[in-house]
Amino acid sequence: MSEGNIVIALILGLVIGILFLLTELYHEKYCFECKGPKSKEKQVSIVAGFSIAYFFLKLQPEIFQELSHHNQEVFTAFSAIFIGFCFIHLSEKIVLKRVGNQCRTIIKDLVIKKKQLEIEEKVTEHKLSDELEREEWDKLSLRKLAGTLTGLNQQDKELKKYEKEIKVELQSHLNKDLEKVHVVINYFYHLIVGLIIFNLLKEVLISGILFSFFAILKATISNTSNRHIKIFNINIHTKIEEHNLIRILSITSVLTGVVIGLIFEILYPISSFVIFHFFAFISGIILYIIVREVIPQEEKGRPYYFVSGITIFIIILIFIELLSNYILIV
Repeated sequence: MSEGNIVIALILGLVIGILFLLTELYHEKYCFECKGPKSKEKQVSIVAGFSIAYFFLKLQPEIFQELSHHNQEVFTAFSAIFIGFCFIHLSEKIVLKRVGNQCRTIIKDLVIKKKQLEIEEKVTEHKLSDELEREEWDKLSLRKLAGTLTGLNQQDKELKKYEKEIKVELQSHLNKDLEKVHVVINYFYHLIVGLIIFNLLKEVLISGILFSFFAILKATISNTSNRHIKIFNINIHTKIEEHNLIRILSITSVLTGVVIGLIFEILYPISSFVIFHFFAFISGIILYIIVREVIPQEEKGRPYYFVSGITIFIIILIFIELLSNYILIV
């Protein structure tokens, strides 16, 4: 590997690391949500289309092609992708199950009480309606039914207040546990991303730039630290807030990964075989992120903008292919 390639990879890697740092620093200030839900849906749909096209048309074929040069079977690459996907999924689910089990009895009791109260209210309202339809009203019965409804409404208010208290308790537990998992996984994810970026830029410049561009796009729309989770029939709004020191380590992790890549290159170069196994593992995490965070859920999103994102990436691929052929001819 020529020194020129290493220098170019280092310079570009540091620039990309700084872009990551700026993206993380100013994400909340310039996030899509701040521009309104319609603007967010359009931009997220474009990024989702771009991400899906990148994953299936560029990232996967590149991993399989590279590992095939080392006489690795397709199963090996898929295994690494599978492990990455399961790792990120299970890490989150274990936390949610743990918190859910802690509050399961309380929540289940609350849900049962709410359903019973709804049934009682409907029965009482039906009786009151029947009584009012009579030609001669029974004032005593009406007063009793009205009193029953008043009591049920009071119970409903108390249950809602109790539900709010439970939500606060759940949010506190979730945020603390998710923060621990989020900090560790996020740090090592971006550390490996930085290492991969440096080595891709060194080996295959275009692939390194495309991967970096995708990773930055993912960072701009990521909502892992701020979303709604449903435990039983109760929606919980989670928001992870990192401490200043942890936040500094987190936002500089890509830069750290680039520097680690350079150190290894000087002292003990990492083979492309190892790098692309890391790449396959990270691609499993990327697939989970695309499905879980990037692709708009349910009725959200704009199909035309999703197709536009796919089209943009295909045009970029065609341009890269034409440029490569032109360089080979020259």
